[in-house]
Amino acid sequence: MNIQTGILIDLLRNNQWLQQCEEVSGLVPTGYWQQFTAAYHSLNRKALFISRVHGVDHVERVMLFGTLLAHGCGLSEEDVDLLLQVCSYHDVGRVNDGFDLVHGFRASLRLAKLTKLEGENLIIARAITHAHSIPDREMETVVNSYQVADVERCLTLGRIFKDADGLDRVRIRDLDPAFMRTEPAKRLTAFSEKIWQLYCEP
Repeated sequence: MNIQTGILIDLLRNNQWLQQCEEVSGLVPTGYWQQFTAAYHSLNRKALFISRVHGVDHVERVMLFGTLLAHGCGLSEEDVDLLLQVCSYHDVGRVNDGFDLVHGFRASLRLAKLTKLEGENLIIARAITHAHSIPDREMETVVNSYQVADVERCLTLGRIFKDADGLDRVRIRDLDPAFMRTEPAKRLTAFSEKIWQLYCEP
């Protein structure tokens, strides 16, 4: 099977609605946009799970949602980089598209080789990646098991990432704004729906 290249960057460059919408037009002049495009172009697509549900298209959308949430939450450059690495490789532990509580843990084991993260940032990224595939009520337990130095930072980034991933649940018709954890995510549900419609257009 050929590795898909994704279509998001072409949409962002050529789609008139995307160019004019507040979410994208407000992001482009910022450093967040520069970090997004750098992460997008350095994404190791060969490492991604090959799937129409959890493959490259999903990952690219989650990267965009993650960047928008980082902007909305005012994350630092360091935290944006960490978040985008998690967005990029959170599903590399998948072996199928089914319900799988362990795929986040499997993906976490590959982050050291797939990213340039080191030290505490790598530990936090691994904890977030592990926690993304389990219920929210267990997140703090997982985070504590990694012995991160700044638990609150890790939990905050974990919630933001879960929202970035959750915004793409529109693709399986299971996006409910009530389950979003951050206010910026609740404001992006209509945007995520529109992005999905653009992907579905012939």
